Amino acid sequence: MEKKFTEAMKLLESKDFIGAEKIFEEIVAEYREILKKGDKDYVIVNSPQEFADLCSRQSLSSLFSGAFAAEDRKLYNELERMKKEDPELAKEYEKIQQGLNLGSKSTRELAWLPSIFSDAQFYVGYCKFELGDIEGAILAINEAIKMNPTKGDYYNELGFLYGKSKDFTRSNFYYKKAIEKDYLKENKTIARSLRGLGFNLIEQGNLDEAEKMLKKSLELEPHNETALNELAYIKTLKDL
Repeated sequence: MEKKFTEAMKLLESKDFIGAEKIFEEIVAEYREILKKGDKDYVIVNSPQEFADLCSRQSLSSLFSGAFAAEDRKLYNELERMKKEDPELAKEYEKIQQGLNLGSKSTRELAWLPSIFSDAQFYVGYCKFELGDIEGAILAINEAIKMNPTKGDYYNELGFLYGKSKDFTRSNFYYKKAIEKDYLKENKTIARSLRGLGFNLIEQGNLDEAEKMLKKSLELEPHNETALNELAYIKTLKDL
């Protein structure tokens, strides 16, 4: 599996997106075959420590029982609020949450799988975007989130894709979710979220708030060229 993934990444680097997508899909198919065995409940995690943290929860299965788990009132309340403010976005996000693969009454042994499986699904979406299929990319990355809901990079990519489509409501939502959901809380992931929010604010004409976001991202990645270039662009706009 690791060998296949490395091969696909090399194809990605050489811009053979069709070839890379095919191999990534083969890896995802392996994941589906594991699930079909049905002998255990599997969860994809980003590190062994994350699995240990999950196992320390009083009711582990509630993490994976979807939007209406009794123990997950925060998510339920968030969805109820979203249904009033933006019903279509609420429907989309609820569908992602309900895709998680453990039921609240599961009593089977729980086992973890590495994030290479969800990463492969993510890169299926990346390849689709590079091949001009934005809608397919969004669907594929939604699947990656269902497989592994605590990896911020996936939410960031949805933020980027919706931003490309000028859907700033959804774009901002997923950039913020990346910060909230990312288990590892990596600087590079959070910095990308802040840059994305900053770029959207520029597009919406809110230069002062955009500047704040971009400067905040530089606290995490001080020499990021994208953020520095956007700040220079803001200065140019303000000087007009």
